[in-house]
Amino acid sequence: MNKHAIIPVFLALMITLTGCSGTPPLPPDPEMLDMLSQTGPDMTLHGQASGPLVKADTIPVAHTPAGGYATYPELVLKDCNEPLASGIPDISGLWVSYTGGASVDHMERIEQAGLRIVITSKGIIHDAVADGTVEHGVNDVTQVNYRTPVHVAVVFEKGGVSYYPFGGPFAFATRRLEGDELVVHWGTKIVRMKRVPYSLLPWLLAHGGEN
Repeated sequence: MNKHAIIPVFLALMITLTGCSGTPPLPPDPEMLDMLSQTGPDMTLHGQASGPLVKADTIPVAHTPAGGYATYPELVLKDCNEPLASGIPDISGLWVSYTGGASVDHMERIEQAGLRIVITSKGIIHDAVADGTVEHGVNDVTQVNYRTPVHVAVVFEKGGVSYYPFGGPFAFATRRLEGDELVVHWGTKIVRMKRVPYSLLPWLLAHGGEN
């Protein structure tokens, strides 16, 4: 892939995360602060299925529907109970970025099993096996127009996960745990997110979680 073909995809990726802008934040909303301070038994999203072992590679890879999903999708790995691969950080769960006002700035659902990681956010489903190959990485579309293709190798490293466009040498996006925050670096954007109970999803969707 030549650099002229790569640049448009990089530009598309740079505006995928919209939770960080130059606009001054609105004052915090008391109800939102109260909801986001909750904890629960559903803070992580891995190994939730019971019964005999169901490995991640037995579940078909999920892809973004044409035009992006209109209804928030069910968990992709809900029937999987394969434990995380050895040494893999647990960044699974429902994550939100909030700076003020009556809605969150950005929301991501992250599922994990083995080396599999599935990120669902704002119309897209990026499902990958983090083995460092493009073949098993994210082969999908961006949130920009739900048409621009992305082909990205995924690797768990440095306490998080990194995304290497076309399997190249430079990670264009990373998600890293820093204390109780997930810090997302996406191009020039930095977004800090807090993990909240998955049971809050319907409430967050009703309060702008996918806007």
